[in-house]
Amino acid sequence: MNPKTITLIVTITFYVSGIIIIWLGFYLRKRAQRFLSNSVEVCGSVIAIEKGLGPTLDEPVYHPVVTYKDSQGVQHTVKGPCEPGPSPCKVGDSCPIFFPPDKPEKARFGPRENFLYSSRVCFVAGAILIIFGTVTWLVFPPPDLGGQLTGV
Repeated sequence: MNPKTITLIVTITFYVSGIIIIWLGFYLRKRAQRFLSNSVEVCGSVIAIEKGLGPTLDEPVYHPVVTYKDSQGVQHTVKGPCEPGPSPCKVGDSCPIFFPPDKPEKARFGPRENFLYSSRVCFVAGAILIIFGTVTWLVFPPPDLGGQLTGV
């Protein structure tokens, strides 16, 4: 295969991958915004830090355990995401809890801006892929297809 054809394939792959990842970012952002707009926010308290094994089974991970009361006054407990190394949360710390009013067991906790973090990562990664595609296109110009794509 001609090196210029390979360049064209690589460039198109960068563009398509970047667009898909940016679309994923919009999807995750919309999902997080929908969750936050339909959620009740209450203040919870860290009651424990559970230690577990990470995916490699050789490093410990820590799960903060948080308790909170819903609008009915019922107490719930939720385990947070695992974090490598010592947990940034300490027993007794307070943190915001978000949960759907009809499903308090589906609670998530953390600052409001943390819910949009993954969408931001997708936007940046997608933009980087599109930039790589553009640089590839400019540094290694694709072949002259002579109307092969347009049928001329």
